Amino acid sequence: VLQQRRRFGRSAVLLFDERGEISERFSRAEGDPSRAPIRLEAGLLLKVFQDGESVFTKGRKIDDMVCSCMVVPVRGRDQVYGALYVDDLASMEDLQEKELHLVAAIGHLVGLTFDRVIHFQNLQNDISQYRRMIASEMDLVGESEIMRNLVDHVRQGSLGEGPVLIQGERGTGKELVARLIHFHSDRSGQPFEAVELGSLASDQIAMELFGQEKGPSEVLVEHPGRIEIVRGGTIFLDGIEKLPLERQGALLEVIQKGNLRRVGGSVDIPVSARVLVGTTVDLSEQVQAGTFSKELFALFSNLTLHTPPLRVRVADIRVLARHFALRFSREMGKRFLGFSREAELRLAQHEWPGNVRELRNLVERVISASDSSEIGLDELSPWLPQRSDLPRS
Repeated sequence: VLQQRRRFGRSAVLLFDERGEISERFSRAEGDPSRAPIRLEAGLLLKVFQDGESVFTKGRKIDDMVCSCMVVPVRGRDQVYGALYVDDLASMEDLQEKELHLVAAIGHLVGLTFDRVIHFQNLQNDISQYRRMIASEMDLVGESEIMRNLVDHVRQGSLGEGPVLIQGERGTGKELVARLIHFHSDRSGQPFEAVELGSLASDQIAMELFGQEKGPSEVLVEHPGRIEIVRGGTIFLDGIEKLPLERQGALLEVIQKGNLRRVGGSVDIPVSARVLVGTTVDLSEQVQAGTFSKELFALFSNLTLHTPPLRVRVADIRVLARHFALRFSREMGKRFLGFSREAELRLAQHEWPGNVRELRNLVERVISASDSSEIGLDELSPWLPQRSDLPRS
């Protein structure tokens, strides 16, 4: 912009370090005489850096040449990033003080641009930190071989775009597996929706998933369904066996063709949603019983993940308990050093019908109620009946 005004000779953006010294410079020159490097007095730069004031000189000797020059701060909202320098070597009378306002305005615009760049960088850093925090809270915790295999399958599932069936008992982490597949996929920047079909009445499921088209009366209002809202993300349908048979064809249409038709509608709406489903039952038996679509089951069978119950991964109970205890003690501002040997044995011998969810809830209650940094049988006993055959310290 400045160089388009022919009266300006050299121009440069000078960036300051924390001491007010030039750390970088970006310059552009017009004509042979102005190709000389720009060297400014330290006092002049310090005035711009410390006071944030613009400097206008006429007939000043700079770089062994007499010229008129302007130095204005590149100022953001809260700091001075550097200075914008312009001079006129050819005709110092042409450079007027009124043009200082133009140069100052441009310097301010450059400063605001730096503000936006720094804000974007900070935002990116925050997002990265947030993603790392989420990842640490969403880890599949465990050292057993069965869990290592599950982690490998999650990685495999995150690479594709097709549907995934996650099968396992209640409390084994089916939704967590679905979130991890989404989190590590190319859709991670888009929404994730989890729908518990078992919590909905059968006549509500269709409207919840596919939406409702506006009806002739004011009673039926238009609203998009959860699949439509996802918009390029991932939807996890837990309790997929609860989806009415007459609506399973509509889900098949979403998966195979990317089309959705709202309840009461006649127009296909294009949608982009990856469908993950969870179940506690054997869907092949549902197919044989005629309550689940054979075509839909065939799609889900391409990639099936099994979340193991806690009773078959006893070696992970100690690791999981410590993981939850560290998290909850940190959240509650308490000190946690570990579980006693007797407490670990008691945890390992419990059958855990509620699986990881039951263990998590128990540890949260124990940490909340205890003032001890070490959790022993005394701290566990109110929540987990103590067995008489275990040794006590």
